[in-house]
Amino acid sequence: MSRKIIRAAMVLFAALAVPATVLAAPLPASAANDRLLESYGSYYVGAPDLSLYQPVMETSSGRYITLVDAMPDPQVDLKIRFNADTSMCVAGANNGTDVVIHPCDGNYVVWRLSSDAGGYFFQNLHFGTYLAGANNGTQFQLKPQPSPGWYERFLICSLTPVC
Repeated sequence: MSRKIIRAAMVLFAALAVPATVLAAPLPASAANDRLLESYGSYYVGAPDLSLYQPVMETSSGRYITLVDAMPDPQVDLKIRFNADTSMCVAGANNGTDVVIHPCDGNYVVWRLSSDAGGYFFQNLHFGTYLAGANNGTQFQLKPQPSPGWYERFLICSLTPVC
């Protein structure tokens, strides 16, 4: 019971702390050794296996990533690169639904970053849909925004004390 209370307090704290963080600290040009946490969920962006085309999964600890500037607009467009294998990035799958691992110089790896008071959104530039998790430990998907039952908002752990 006390874990639920602590968790609820942390979520409330996050909801109050993120707006101040978003306004006070712009996204670093290259955020290294970072993790992405579903802002209202329980899971991080992770991948049990960093092999080509493997699923990007909701995991309890996540993978360390680096947010790398990308084109066409390096101010808001980026790649989500895995630190354990810097040649691999988070990508939309060829089917336009799943989120998988592709080479960072490959297709479907550029994401447009936007934010609101609750966190950050990652829109896949090729498909126009958003990185989303179901908060149940499964594979991330690309979903339109908003999609009921899907968590499309993320905390960038270097920018918030909640992670």
